[in-house]
Order: sequence, then structure tokens, then C-alpha cells
Amino acid sequence: MASVKGYTPEAIAKIDDLADAAESKTIEEIASDAKMAMSIGTLRFAAGAILFESIKAASKDGLDEKEMEMIFCIAEIMEVSKERVQTMMEVVAEEEELKKKRIAACISNHPCLAPEYKN
Repeated sequence: MASVKGYTPEAIAKIDDLADAAESKTIEEIASDAKMAMSIGTLRFAAGAILFESIKAASKDGLDEKEMEMIFCIAEIMEVSKERVQTMMEVVAEEEELKKKRIAACISNHPCLAPEYKN
């Protein structure tokens, strides 16, 4: 499966070690590492996209105070303004509302639909 996604077996083998190493770091250290890794080529333009997807993932069960703090900390280190992060949060919320409308219009009576999307 990993090779289908384009990951080499060597990269997959390192995931557990990388995750273990990350657990001992502060959020500031992780953000700093990410910023340094993203300074190469066109990756330097990816901070907004990475933050947006992080907000989207964290929002699935509701953003708590600690998650908000981490998002704003990472944004600051990656030089993304608080205003831009706030706009991203608004867009994530708007997308979720649009998703609910789409589901209601298309498949509101599907038997496998998650409770939050049922009428």
C-alpha cells in the first residue's frame, strides 16, 4: 500500500522512529523543524496549506484551547499572520456547513450516514 502512495519502504520504516523522536519535542521545536524543512524550493510557499489542513483535521472533533494554541504557535513560527489563520478557520467552518448541505441534498437518508449529518 505504501508504494502505491509513492512512499519507499525505507521511508515507511522510519515513521515509528520519527514519531517517537517528535514526542520528546516541544511544539516550538516541531514547528521550527518544519519551517527549516520547508525552506527548500517551492515548499516555502506551503505553510498556509499545511496550516489549513491541520486546522481541518483538528476541527473534526472541535478545536480545543490547546489545539488553538498550537496552531497559532506554528503559524507564528512559519510567519503566517493570526488574521490569516483566523480566515482559514472561518473557511474550514464554512466548508463543513457546505458539506452538511450537500449531504442533506444528496444522501440524507443513507443508512450508513454519520449521526451529525442526518436530518
